[in-house]
Amino acid sequence: DSPFETLENLLQLLALGDPEMQTAMFGEMLHADSKLVRDAAALMILHPVSEVRLGVSQLLSEDSSKITPETMRRLIITRNWFPANIRKNIDLAVTNARRARIECAPLPKSLAAVVYASPVDGAFAQSFQVIVPDGKGHISCSVLLKKGEGVADAFVIPLPTKKELNNFLDMMKQEGAFLE
Repeated sequence: DSPFETLENLLQLLALGDPEMQTAMFGEMLHADSKLVRDAAALMILHPVSEVRLGVSQLLSEDSSKITPETMRRLIITRNWFPANIRKNIDLAVTNARRARIECAPLPKSLAAVVYASPVDGAFAQSFQVIVPDGKGHISCSVLLKKGEGVADAFVIPLPTKKELNNFLDMMKQEGAFLE
């Protein structure tokens, strides 16, 4: 149901795949009839392998005529997280999408979220934990940003009970020196 879930499944299936093959496959997905498939393909700009991120950004810069308004918004919001060569491709993709009259989707209504950040470490990396309500529990959305790489890692941690949430918050403060 979600391009992020589709992305996670694809990353698990293709973990050992050749980066050139993955990039070519994502290029085909960018032109699929399914909006979900196109959105998931565009999210491959967050791929853990830098060669794939660069390849996907190049594909988007060459033809962004079928991206969705949500992908347009994601590209605009995340562009500053990437190194210069990928930012240049994102800028070109956004410009071409605007020429193709693709509107930028509005930001969704904000969730009640609490953001925690770690200090910047010796490798110029910083981790963010975004805690959001999920039914009777919570979810922690983790993003690791690294200078020169952009998003180095991202994952979700379910925290279904108040006790698990409190244990997680204690662990973040003790082991990672996270601050709200």
